[in-house]
Amino acid sequence: MLRPHADIDADLARWTTTAARIGKAIEGLTQDPGFLRLKAQLRLGTLTGVTRTRGAAAVEAAEQLWMHYLSLDRQLVEAAELRRSSNPFGREERFERIDAILTGPAVALPDRARGLATMTLNGTPDRPATLAEVFAAMETAFETARDAVLAATRVWNRPDILVGFRERIAALEAEAVDLGCARPLALADASRIIATAGAAVDADPIGAADAGAEIAALIVKADDILASSRADHGAANAFLTQAETQLAEIGLAYARTVKLRAERVATINDPAPSSAVPSDPAVELRTWLATLARTFADKRPAAVLIGAKSWVVQAAKSIGDLNAAAEEDKKILDVRDDLRGRFSALTAKAQARAAQGRLTPESVALLNEARSLLFGAATPLPEAVALMRRCETI
Repeated sequence: MLRPHADIDADLARWTTTAARIGKAIEGLTQDPGFLRLKAQLRLGTLTGVTRTRGAAAVEAAEQLWMHYLSLDRQLVEAAELRRSSNPFGREERFERIDAILTGPAVALPDRARGLATMTLNGTPDRPATLAEVFAAMETAFETARDAVLAATRVWNRPDILVGFRERIAALEAEAVDLGCARPLALADASRIIATAGAAVDADPIGAADAGAEIAALIVKADDILASSRADHGAANAFLTQAETQLAEIGLAYARTVKLRAERVATINDPAPSSAVPSDPAVELRTWLATLARTFADKRPAAVLIGAKSWVVQAAKSIGDLNAAAEEDKKILDVRDDLRGRFSALTAKAQARAAQGRLTPESVALLNEARSLLFGAATPLPEAVALMRRCETI
């Protein structure tokens, strides 16, 4: 059933406009400097690698575009001439023919080349195709040619495309030296690819761009290898910083322990403490830390981390020993302070009784004896504890 004439006219107008745009696009592609350079170097045989393959495909695709465009234009010209006819006779037949051109297999589309085994003496017949099928084939051919031209032009316009990779490699090599580790082999592989691709930028720009992905992967691999050394370096540096803080803490702990021991010796008359005050552990630890710092300066962070484990254990033990000695002395001193506090309370109670005439001479003597023990030069704790118990019964 024939479509309405208005629909056929609308389709004809749309395809005419489309064909005009297609013609301009093909002309723009084939006159592009990048395409012309590809075509010229292909003809001269100066293209190599991927660019030679894709350049040849681009030129062939451009030829197919013109061929398809001429076939398309020929059918549209015929349809336009039929539509311009004002002869009243055969009007329906003309619309029927226009509709067949616009929607039916009216264009002879050359089939793809066949292998020798499928060839015949009379060749391969053209395949009838609709305008839409021809347009789809042209879109594929256009994209093939356009993408190849753009890929090559991007590199030709920026021959320094590999410079960024060289800079990154140089940075990683310098970091490897700073970290004191071997240069990752992946960097040597990347440099070799850069040298090869860089030398062929003019002849194989697409290959140079494709090499970028491989180079980037090698750089990532090298960076991953350095990550372990980078982590060791950071951890060793952090340890050295934290160790200085620990040494300061040990110094404070030692000073506190010495002070408490001196106060105990001066104010408490008791047997020798169960533990002696350790010698200042910071001296030995600081000497040890200086050795580790030199090892770090020699770019051997892994060795620093091995030594750091033992250093941290020794530092923790030193702080523990100092704190234990300090707590022992503090506990003794706290007992004396507690006895003094209890005695002050008893003194207030005794004064109240004395005011009432209820404090016996024996109680006064007992309180004076307790005062002498608790506030004398050195307090014998066992005797002071026993005496306070007697005083609290007054």
